[in-house]
Amino acid sequence: MLNCNYGEQNRQGKQAESVAGRSERVRSFRHWQALCASIISLARTLGQSVVAEGVERSIQRDRLNELGCDYYQGFLFSQPLAVDAFKALLQEQGAHEQLRLDALS
Repeated sequence: MLNCNYGEQNRQGKQAESVAGRSERVRSFRHWQALCASIISLARTLGQSVVAEGVERSIQRDRLNELGCDYYQGFLFSQPLAVDAFKALLQEQGAHEQLRLDALS
């Protein structure tokens, strides 16, 4: 699993951000991308799939997709669900053909 939490943002609202603060966020995002690329490359070398967890923003998903990540999970896709609610969601989306629901019991 690849953890995608590269930094927290102010969830209460946007505040004025200094140039230095923005510069630090960009640097942090670049470091996050480099780390993700390395982990994905290592997994590929070992013949493994990669699951990114903690994907909350579409920019994360898009960049991970460009880097070759296989699967994603996080609040961008759904809040945590109980097993029955998860089964219902899979059936609603037609995913039951790809995943045996009885394996979730």
